[in-house]
Amino acid sequence: MKTTHAQAHMKTAYNYASLSYATRRKVGCVIVKDDSIISIGWNGVPAGEDNCCEDENGKTKATVIHAEDNCLRKLTRSHESAVGASVFVTLAPCELCAPRLVEAKVSKVYYCEYKPKHQVGIDFLLRNGVEVEQMVLQEE
Repeated sequence: MKTTHAQAHMKTAYNYASLSYATRRKVGCVIVKDDSIISIGWNGVPAGEDNCCEDENGKTKATVIHAEDNCLRKLTRSHESAVGASVFVTLAPCELCAPRLVEAKVSKVYYCEYKPKHQVGIDFLLRNGVEVEQMVLQEE
């Protein structure tokens, strides 16, 4: 089966997820415009922190930057725009990231993994005109 561009971009998001220091869940994201990756991100702590994403009880720290937010922050620093771009994220956007993606004016969000609590984020995207598609990665 031939790999599509969407499949390749999602696999790239998973590759970047592997860079996360999180132990509970590693999430990766790439933002694509005109079929070129313009930003990458994964979940992690702010620069200068200890790279530990979970507290002593195993819960995700409040300071963890989500993969989508990490991608958007990098775009801001590079003065690139996400307007009309597609987002490939390994986990469906949560209620915190969905508004940021809408504000960035992305046109489509692809995701693979889903948690019921992320339906709020998906619904927000859809209500605000962002196309959303769940993908299944094809085996090679």
